Amino acid sequence: MLPKLAHVLLAGLPVLHIATAQVPDIKANLSIGVIIYPGFTPLDVFGPRTFPLPSPHHLTSPTSRTTLPRLHPTQHDALHHLLHHRSRLRASPRPLSLYPDPTLINPIHKLNPTLLATHSFATAPPLDVLIVPGGAGQFLLDNENNRTMESFIASRFEETQYVLSVCTGATALARAGVLKGRRATTNKALNCNMTLLSYANIKILAVTISGALIAYRLYWEVTTGAARRSLAKQHGCLPAKRRPTKYPFLFGLEHFSINIKAFRNHKLLETEAQLLRDNNTHTILSRVLGRLIYLTDDPENVKAMLATDFDSWSLGEERIKNMSSYLGHGVFTNEGAAWKHSREMLRPCFERSQVADLSIMDTHVQHLIDQVPTDGTTVDLQPLFHELTLDVATEFLFGRSTNALDHSREDRACQEFIEAFEYCQSPFSKNKKGTFGLILSLFLPDKKFKKYAKIIQDFADKIINEETTSSPPPHKDPTNPSRYIFLPTLLLSTPHHPTIRSELLNILLAARDTTASLLSNLLWELSRQPPLLSRLRLEIASQIGSNPPTYADLKSLRYLRALINEAQRMYPIVPTNARQALHDNVLPRGGGPDGRSPVLVPKGT
Repeated sequence: MLPKLAHVLLAGLPVLHIATAQVPDIKANLSIGVIIYPGFTPLDVFGPRTFPLPSPHHLTSPTSRTTLPRLHPTQHDALHHLLHHRSRLRASPRPLSLYPDPTLINPIHKLNPTLLATHSFATAPPLDVLIVPGGAGQFLLDNENNRTMESFIASRFEETQYVLSVCTGATALARAGVLKGRRATTNKALNCNMTLLSYANIKILAVTISGALIAYRLYWEVTTGAARRSLAKQHGCLPAKRRPTKYPFLFGLEHFSINIKAFRNHKLLETEAQLLRDNNTHTILSRVLGRLIYLTDDPENVKAMLATDFDSWSLGEERIKNMSSYLGHGVFTNEGAAWKHSREMLRPCFERSQVADLSIMDTHVQHLIDQVPTDGTTVDLQPLFHELTLDVATEFLFGRSTNALDHSREDRACQEFIEAFEYCQSPFSKNKKGTFGLILSLFLPDKKFKKYAKIIQDFADKIINEETTSSPPPHKDPTNPSRYIFLPTLLLSTPHHPTIRSELLNILLAARDTTASLLSNLLWELSRQPPLLSRLRLEIASQIGSNPPTYADLKSLRYLRALINEAQRMYPIVPTNARQALHDNVLPRGGGPDGRSPVLVPKGT
């Protein structure tokens, strides 16, 4: 006869639930086995002990011949490998604690009772009843002990008249595969566990998932796969070289770690250029955190993405999401029709008559000169150039400057804005976490980033609100009517404050970093080549003299323009760019052993 499966639910008092309609007569002499493990609940063992007996007096009667073997894998030791704790089996007996690893228990527990097992699984006698108790330890056993317990339950199930589980003990029955077609009375929070742990359900789930994956793959092959093969054949595409990896099973974690380390050490460009040289190619395919990424410095590929096939490429969802989170949706974060609208709205603000006034530079350049030592000591100009361009840009755009170069002033709002703008542009470089922490930060919200993004937007909103309530004529400074201000002109194009804020911050990003980088690169070269600097001084002295330069004067300085162009050629101020394929695309070069054949770039790459 198949055993009748019973379960006990402890809710104040034990309640017996038996799978059969009627409970048959129970013999007076029973052998009841209880599986124990570190962290089992005592009530789950001794509570059910009262039920299978004819009368309660058997609990204490000295003449009762009912036995209660206590079982575990080895007679003389507890189940081992608790969570992070690992203990070897010992030859000498050791009592089994009713609590899990001491590091896991609540410190308010003052008592820690123990129980010594009487049998191992191998030496257990024939049983009439097998009880599997619950307890926190049920979830802390390692795989080896789980398999041992499951094997014992499965081997004794057919020959044991009653198999009972209490609360979380039902999970052990589920893992042993004996709950198929039967109900389990247990903690309702474990319903999902019970379903997933059942071997029968695992098999069904595995077959279902495998079938779904196979069906999806077949569907993909006859649709997307076939279309890509046809496109590749049509254009004569060949595969690009792949970036070498020691750990292909890590989905590009190795490459992510290398790139982050290089980025933090300010050697990302050097690392990527060396990667192309080492592999004797101008286009290489790598996988970073599971995503396919092509790295190329081939001019034909750059031309295709940024010019001839511009509409087939996007800025990328991640880039738009990250930049728009603090800049808003503006000319550098919009695409398609929205980008065209932003461009048309901004075009009048950059007419020659609007940007030809150089008087805005005087005060801020003087602040820069004041920060340069006069005793000939070495000075780091790059931070000063970033402060200069920020001061000039904010005054041109907003009508008021952050005055970052004026170190004698204390403007808390401006300082917070500068700090926030610095962080949001490069959170990875400011983040001091390791590689694993950075990976987690990709999926977890960055509270600091959100805080700084709000500071940036609040700074712009405050100025916009003040401007809309002021009375000076549009685009004019009341203290200097000849000076042009960007914000009032933009207000004439749209009254929508979030749009205005977004466009202002987008322009500020471009105005600050690009100009500061160009100045840094140019002065770095000139300081190392005195003849070039002397010739430039001579040109300026002969054509401008001591008078303040005008816009027309600057256009006449041909040698200065040549130096600026050469600095941009040697050190591009935007040295890298990223694009994402809007659909399956073909790049002109990069495929094949020599990299001269076209290469297929799948959608989303």
